[in-house]
Amino acid sequence: MPAFFGLGPDNPVTWSSFYRKGGFKTLLGTSGSYLAILAALIFLSARLSPRDPSRAYGSWVNGLLALQFLFTVIIGAGRVSTTIRGDLTSGMLESLRMMPLPARHAIVGYLCSAVTLSGFFVANFILGLIMTALAQLPPSHWVIANAILFIFAALVWTISAFLAFLLKSAGPVLVLVSIVGVVGNARLFYVAPGLVVLAGPLIGGSIFDTRASQTEFAAPLAVSVAAQFLVGALFFTGAARKYRRPDALALGAWLSLALLLAIIAISLLSILAPESFQPRFLAREFGGVDPDVPFCGSMVLALFVALVPLANFARLHVGWSRGRTDDPDLRRTVPPPAIAGLLVTTLLALMLLAYPVEAPRLQLLRIFACFVAALFGFCLSTIFVAAWVYRAVDNAKVILGIWLILYCLVPLGVDFARDRLTDAANEPALKTAAALSPIGLLIETVTQPEKDLRPAAVFHVLIPLLPIGLYLRTMRAKRIPPAPPLPVR
Repeated sequence: MPAFFGLGPDNPVTWSSFYRKGGFKTLLGTSGSYLAILAALIFLSARLSPRDPSRAYGSWVNGLLALQFLFTVIIGAGRVSTTIRGDLTSGMLESLRMMPLPARHAIVGYLCSAVTLSGFFVANFILGLIMTALAQLPPSHWVIANAILFIFAALVWTISAFLAFLLKSAGPVLVLVSIVGVVGNARLFYVAPGLVVLAGPLIGGSIFDTRASQTEFAAPLAVSVAAQFLVGALFFTGAARKYRRPDALALGAWLSLALLLAIIAISLLSILAPESFQPRFLAREFGGVDPDVPFCGSMVLALFVALVPLANFARLHVGWSRGRTDDPDLRRTVPPPAIAGLLVTTLLALMLLAYPVEAPRLQLLRIFACFVAALFGFCLSTIFVAAWVYRAVDNAKVILGIWLILYCLVPLGVDFARDRLTDAANEPALKTAAALSPIGLLIETVTQPEKDLRPAAVFHVLIPLLPIGLYLRTMRAKRIPPAPPLPVR
């Protein structure tokens, strides 16, 4: 049996991944050459600045941390993804499934495929520790910075493994997100501040600022680690499920609902306590941000994540309905679509705890009613459109995507086009048409709380009747047996 939770050389996935990359001979050879070349470059750079060598060593500390980020997060995630995709395409994964190996141990083995880069991790760590001492910086800065980085890398590896079972190019997707979305585009943190909570290396002074970085695991950092563990555990479970049963839903209904709840909780935490998680190097930019922006951005992010449980609930319900034709006593595993849609609506409504606008009580009740009406229309229409499509085909992405574009984006596009054509600088961009979109109505409840949005709220309450009618008609057509043929005279 493999070692504890699949960690150790007894794990066949870890063993095969390690030796396919050359084993100890390749690991020691490449890491030793890397260590020698990098040490020579550091020595030469210090010799070129004899007046202030500590400054050169301090610059190399930041450079080594950037290299550590490159190897652990980006290249490590690519290695995990490549290993899984290679086993999927070669058929090796089918052989592994026949072994008495728990699925969670197999996923741990795939995560350990990044260990083939461990020589580079160790080389960077040793050189960085030496450079920190030569730069007269506390060694604890370097040790804690690496610990924070490795915890974040474990989350990225887990997400990479999860995506590798679903996509053919999960590695490039993660590279793009890591470089452009997380590091290169600070505006993403304004719109969706919950991402800062998951990006532990950027919290507070940031690990990339060696003189102002964390020297201990403070409360915000501990919360970030807990959030990373929670989200990582959900994706880990989904990857294990896809490993064991490739035809199963990765997250299913309840795991995807738990992911939505986790994203909402993290978003609420980042909105209600922004000072605890904001990166200090972006303090000036965060200081001028409209408080409406993070709330609206987090709400849109929650709606996007909510598509996963809504579609999974619909698919599992349709599968249960089909199974009842052969087994009338088949146990129901998910609630009916209407109840599931109301459940997701209730979770999304928790975002009202961070509503940023102050208003009289009666006005707030009216605003909250419109807010919930938009969520109701989005969830109920989405789940019934998905259920209607799943009764005919196994893939609802195209039809559901068309519905979401027509319902959520087209009304916004109409108002934005009108605003561009009229050039009315003093008028809000979102008007009547945008309120017919659930996203537009949610934004208007925050940016224009004094506006009467009740007609739009009624529209969103009634719009699910269209997909509900289509779904019920399809069910009725399935139940009516075909008429017997007429006798031939």
